[in-house]
Amino acid sequence: MKRTASVLIVFLLAFTFQLPAQAPVKAADAPAAEKIKKYEEDHSQVMDILSYLSDVYGPRLNYSPEYKEAAEWASGKLKEWGLENIHYDLWDPEGKGWSLKSFYAEVTSPRTITLIAYPKAWSPGFDKAQKAEVVYLDAESPEDLTKYEGKLKGKFVLMSEPAVVAPHFQPDAHR
Repeated sequence: MKRTASVLIVFLLAFTFQLPAQAPVKAADAPAAEKIKKYEEDHSQVMDILSYLSDVYGPRLNYSPEYKEAAEWASGKLKEWGLENIHYDLWDPEGKGWSLKSFYAEVTSPRTITLIAYPKAWSPGFDKAQKAEVVYLDAESPEDLTKYEGKLKGKFVLMSEPAVVAPHFQPDAHR
């Protein structure tokens, strides 16, 4: 289904955005082209579809409940548009799903501050709040991992550099 969703997104985006390198429209085709452009301007569903796939059903991992819901929504939308023979192709042996229900992290010492952090997919969950030492995993190659051997058990491991979160004073995009 991931491949089908990817094809759907590429298909929709390809027909939505005008590329500067497009061939010029022949004079005989101009009325038809204008009719298509007008229909797109008045009835475009691209932003709604993108919102559903990214905001309502995303992010999602293979075999997660969110993945199944997104696949069912996409197939329902395709059927609504009149497409037939819609089915799911398994591209990978069925595996274990993983979903993030909720997560919160904060530094508790020397002062309490909230962290912007997310657990790595398929990491184990906790039934209650946990406290542990935090270790930054500074490894760029498999050889770099040897210095951490036997030292990470019971610790929270940070896998990447802190993200720079800059303020946005202008919109990121416009239509």
